[in-house]
Amino acid sequence: MRVLPLLAVLAALSAHGAQTKWIYRDPSTGGGTLVDDSDENHVLKNVRLTEAGATTIRVNRSNGASGDYDLSLPVVGEDGETSYAIVGFVASCFQDNRSIRSIVFPPGLEEIPESCFQSCSGLTNAPLPASLVSIGSGAFSGCSSLTGDIVLPDAVQEINRVWHGTKITSFTAGAGLLSIGSSSFQDMSSITNLDLSPAVSLRSIGASCFESAGNMTCDLSGAGLPRSLSTLGKNAFVGCSKAVGDVVLPDAVTFVTNTFKSTRITSFTAGAGLLSIGSSSFQDMASITNVDLSPAVSLRSIGDRCFQSARYMACDLTGAGLPRTLETIGQSAFYGSPGVTGDVVLPDGVAYVTNTFRSTAVTAFVAGAGLRSISNESFKDMPSLRHLDLSAPTNLVYIGYSCFESCSGITNALVLPESGLRTVGTKAFLNCRGMGGDIVLPETVTNLPSQVFCNTAISSVTAKGVRAVGEQCFKGASSLARIELGWGLDALLGSACLDGASSLKAVYWRSPPDPAKCTGEAPLGAWDWRANGCTNYIPWSPRTRTAAQPWADLADEYNRSYGEIVLPTRRYGVGTIKRTGKSATEYVAYWLPDLDPVTVFLIR
Repeated sequence: MRVLPLLAVLAALSAHGAQTKWIYRDPSTGGGTLVDDSDENHVLKNVRLTEAGATTIRVNRSNGASGDYDLSLPVVGEDGETSYAIVGFVASCFQDNRSIRSIVFPPGLEEIPESCFQSCSGLTNAPLPASLVSIGSGAFSGCSSLTGDIVLPDAVQEINRVWHGTKITSFTAGAGLLSIGSSSFQDMSSITNLDLSPAVSLRSIGASCFESAGNMTCDLSGAGLPRSLSTLGKNAFVGCSKAVGDVVLPDAVTFVTNTFKSTRITSFTAGAGLLSIGSSSFQDMASITNVDLSPAVSLRSIGDRCFQSARYMACDLTGAGLPRTLETIGQSAFYGSPGVTGDVVLPDGVAYVTNTFRSTAVTAFVAGAGLRSISNESFKDMPSLRHLDLSAPTNLVYIGYSCFESCSGITNALVLPESGLRTVGTKAFLNCRGMGGDIVLPETVTNLPSQVFCNTAISSVTAKGVRAVGEQCFKGASSLARIELGWGLDALLGSACLDGASSLKAVYWRSPPDPAKCTGEAPLGAWDWRANGCTNYIPWSPRTRTAAQPWADLADEYNRSYGEIVLPTRRYGVGTIKRTGKSATEYVAYWLPDLDPVTVFLIR
């Protein structure tokens, strides 16, 4: 057995367990002092009675603390008989004190005030007394050496950045906790475990509360996210890569904004009171496998990119899966999430669809009455889409370019709004090979750009306001039998617009207001032509034809047969058209009064 030298033993006794009490000295001027009964140099200055004649003491600032303080020890007066009790500290009492290393709080302590130990960088240990009722904002914030597992006393109702910037390793809520303030545990890599389940009355978790606490394990299933919650702040758990669980949102929570982004939760079920889900809230979350929005019977808004690229997420948007109360579904809200399925019936309050459902597996899209615009490429390359209905909107103005391009699964007849529509973009329905029907465009549509109905199964087009038809507009529309267009100074038939339209029987243009003006000279193009002042055209062929068989050789040029055309005898205009570098060519215009509206063929 090794025997320690006497001096070493005495030193050890002096350093450990020698103090038995504090002596309260109250000088005639200034604040009192607590003195270690075993070490005159170990003191706590500037302590005062709570009131004259009292035996309760409060510790004030500028107290000169240095080292370790066990304030649970008895406090007696210099007379050796009077007992005192330390009942509290003033706000910022030890703030910025780098010399204090540990503190044991006095028994019965109910409050640690605001910023009490803030930025005490040397403080390593400060266990909480079970008697605590209140811990002020930032009480231990910035205590960069403070460690330990925090178990919050049950009587504490609110914490706000109390341990922010410390090295505590876990936090267990108390039964009475009602609120956790914004950023309270933000960026705290030291914390490895969070348990909120004891806080059965928790109402609020502030913005960025646990943001980027990347080592924090937390199960948010069941009681892990208390049902009493009414507020979950923006970014509350964002970046908590070890937060897991099946989240069932409490019914009183109205807003979710990036709350669970970049966590590893596996499912999200909305609560009955949810009104809004913010932009990017679940974007790129590979962990999430199921989303159910149906309980959110008052949901108004789903933000931009909300569920974008959640590639393993299953979500059925049929019926209540897309709540009828919605007013906004943001840009790319479900874009790139192939597990999103269902027959989408757009709520009447939604005005804009902007890539909202692109690259999903939805099987139907029925527009709501309030829809105003479907943006470019919103449903492009979606073979899962089998049914499309655009008839309901009363003010649909815009269908963007390539909007439904290559939606080859659509098999129903397309029905467009009766009024209001102004723009149908290039390639809007290109390669919708199963889409048929008699297309009726409102007269507010004045232009059919390139490839709009190319390679579709439509049977007729009535577009009485259209004054220009783009290249390949009806190319490959092999079931197309009849086209009726408008008139105007800009009306053209674009290059190859009827190639492969093998069932076409007639192309009609509306009469100009004054047929007598349809005379004069104009250049003749290879696929379209115009007479000065008259803008009603048919495809032109340079080959000579007789009046009895004016269409016979067009089949060679367009690879289709127009069928038998019976022409009336009355004609209203004869003139010439000059082709660049070619001789003049005669044209004849026939008026067909038996059609409604009155129409014109222009035939060479």
